[in-house]
Amino acid sequence: MNKIMLIGRVAVPPSSRAGYCKIRLAVTTYFSRYGIKRETTEWFNVTGFRKTADIMAGMCDVGTVVYCEGRMTSNKYTDSKNVSRTSWSVICEKIQVTSGGKDYTQHLDDVPEEAEAHARNNL
Repeated sequence: MNKIMLIGRVAVPPSSRAGYCKIRLAVTTYFSRYGIKRETTEWFNVTGFRKTADIMAGMCDVGTVVYCEGRMTSNKYTDSKNVSRTSWSVICEKIQVTSGGKDYTQHLDDVPEEAEAHARNNL
């Protein structure tokens, strides 16, 4: 199975309707190359359904750090120039707010320790 775990910041306000929510997650990696500190940011479209969507819509805001578990999915399409493309997104099965957001403290007990520690180090 193609499980994925992400820790990142919500980059744009959640887009939601009943039983559905979509967020854009920025995941930054820090590293050193030739003695120079660098960082790179990857962007993920994350979609939640039902209860997960309710949590995403109700608790996430721009800048909120979240831990997300889910599966990768792809969508093949043809763009306006008739070029075949593939877009990737994450179907979120579990999401936990680790900092920021709306009244996040009640949910911290469910966040894996390594996810919480990583989020704290990357604030």
